[in-house]
Amino acid sequence: MKKRFLKILKYIWLIGILCLPFAYSTHMKADSGWDTDYSSSGSSSSSSSGSGWSSGSSSSGSSGSSSSSSHDSDRDSSHSYRGSSSSDGDEVAICVLFLIIFAVAYILMKLFIYPASSQNKVLYEDIDEEKLKALLPEYSIEQLKDILFNKFVNIQEAWTNFDYPKLRELCSDDLYHTYQSQLEVLKMKESQNMMHHFKLVSAYLTDVSCEQDSVDVEMVLRTTFYDYIVDIHDGSVTRGSDTEKVDNQYRLQFRIAKKSEEIKCPNCGAKITAVSSTECEYCGTTIVIESSDFVLVNKNKIRQR
Repeated sequence: MKKRFLKILKYIWLIGILCLPFAYSTHMKADSGWDTDYSSSGSSSSSSSGSGWSSGSSSSGSSGSSSSSSHDSDRDSSHSYRGSSSSDGDEVAICVLFLIIFAVAYILMKLFIYPASSQNKVLYEDIDEEKLKALLPEYSIEQLKDILFNKFVNIQEAWTNFDYPKLRELCSDDLYHTYQSQLEVLKMKESQNMMHHFKLVSAYLTDVSCEQDSVDVEMVLRTTFYDYIVDIHDGSVTRGSDTEKVDNQYRLQFRIAKKSEEIKCPNCGAKITAVSSTECEYCGTTIVIESSDFVLVNKNKIRQR
């Protein structure tokens, strides 16, 4: 149906383009015709000259002939002017008509064809299951999507509740410190960022890669939720809307540590048995052990609808 509609629009454009030169040339001939008819001025000059020859001794006859010739000339000039004005008006009307046809065809194409094709265009797609299994054999694509979406929601809820320990658990050190400073600014402004009722719209695992002792997973996530700022004293909304959800799309980067049977101190090589940030009991070197669960490393908003 769409292909047929597109073909009809193309025919409209083609007919308009083919007819425009014909209409233009037709009106050019009409103008030339009026110019040819305007030769009555030459006839008037000849009549005046003839009258002068035949009434050389009669000043009144010459005057009468001259007056008649002048009257005919004015009449023909007026006739020619009206004809030229009518032709110009017709030509303008034809041009306006074709412009309207082109505009209507263009609008119909934009409304019914191009939006549909752009909506059907897939911007993102999942990686191959084999690529994921090569680095994270214990996960499937759909399973990992659910896990990472829940991580994202937990991070947003921790942000809303000023839950610093939870943010530290779910975010990388750099991202945690960024969030911490931003939350302190909110506190100074006596405000709170409310985010809730998350709904998953779409999710794509777009990449998975190995970085030394960890594995990075990139996900493009689209979700709807309520997002607004309230006054911490009376709960009144100061920014955003508590009645209308936002529709955001993000590019998220999560990281998880590779499973290892043992962790050694990078300074002295002693075996470390703790599962969190600690110090080497032999040399005192501070050791940061990668989380055994996914943490958010980076979050970029791609689009807000």
